[in-house]
Amino acid sequence: MKLPSLHRQTSELGKLIRSVFKSKAAFDIIDRWWKLDSFQSGGCVLAADAIQMAFGGELYAVASARHPFEHAVVKIGDAYYDSDGEHTAKQMLKKMWDFEELDGVLVPCPDDIQDTPRDLDVSKELAELLRARTRRRPTRRPA
Repeated sequence: MKLPSLHRQTSELGKLIRSVFKSKAAFDIIDRWWKLDSFQSGGCVLAADAIQMAFGGELYAVASARHPFEHAVVKIGDAYYDSDGEHTAKQMLKKMWDFEELDGVLVPCPDDIQDTPRDLDVSKELAELLRARTRRRPTRRPA
């Protein structure tokens, strides 16, 4: 029996966020300002700030014994969002273990994030891209 992926997207919001942050339009925005390989490699704060600006929620961090801030996410309800979309707390921590062998915990994001790009102008542009994609998505009509 094949088990479902822990990283499977379960919500429309998660799918939308993932598609936007994988798009050329999102990379065009960050390429004007920063030279990053991905939103998961140095751009997590840019993405988290944009998600929060577009949809609300609280900034959270994955913290570890070696560093109080490893990865930025947004908590909305019981779900956590980053540029890969939606995760439960368990899924987010497993993702961090799978990709970085990081044994972390989720905590409210510290005010003094260091060693990572943070630029609210870039995040505002990304938030507008998220909002624009939200407005463009067709609503499903009942059958």
